[in-house]
Amino acid sequence: MRRQATICAFVLLAIAASACAREGSLQDAVEIAVTKTREAQSWRSAGNMTYADATGVTLELSFESEFAAPDRSHSRGIRNGDWHETIVIGDDIYLRSSDEPGWCQSPCEYDGRGVAVVPGSFWKELEFLDLLVDLERLPDEQVGGLVWSHYRGKLDQDSYWDMLETGVATESGQPTENPALLQIRMLETQFELWIDGDDYVRQIESEWRFTDPGLETGNGRLIIQRQHLRFHDFNEPIAIERPSV
Repeated sequence: MRRQATICAFVLLAIAASACAREGSLQDAVEIAVTKTREAQSWRSAGNMTYADATGVTLELSFESEFAAPDRSHSRGIRNGDWHETIVIGDDIYLRSSDEPGWCQSPCEYDGRGVAVVPGSFWKELEFLDLLVDLERLPDEQVGGLVWSHYRGKLDQDSYWDMLETGVATESGQPTENPALLQIRMLETQFELWIDGDDYVRQIESEWRFTDPGLETGNGRLIIQRQHLRFHDFNEPIAIERPSV
């Protein structure tokens, strides 16, 4: 009986060790891809985002961007037919929109309401990939004749909270007990990512479910945000020039 118990214990330990090894290898694969993608000298991306609640109120946004090292980016977002465009060269930021089609250099008289494309948002998406847990490997997919590895994971709540405390919360001056930040711990997230054979992150899909605390109305509501991003032209020549103002 004791021998059987010992054998069972060894089997359970072997299963646990195998599971940990698989999780570690998946984490390593994602870390390698994120690191290599960050080191790319240029890239282009395109995507869309939807934002909805239980009443069906929905925000839809499409966007595209490009980056050229070390410090040039160009982003454009479209919502309900209105567009907003940003060019960043070093510390200089240039803005225009469908309402104000002429370029201006920030700071300038510009109605930035509705601008949802933030230069460098690609790097923020990669930050999220650093925080993934419960990774699992999904079946590979063939895209344009190439095989992309497919992964799924969830956002680590504690790590995300720490990032907010040291980043967003600090910069905005909001106290960490602010309900709008505390409800982040209640969110549910799922990320899927695709990595090509050269170890570049080629696509990210995410879904965020969280409760709006309803600070103004006192009525909380479920919010669902979905985002799709696809990247291409890594290390290809990309020219981003300073616009005429």
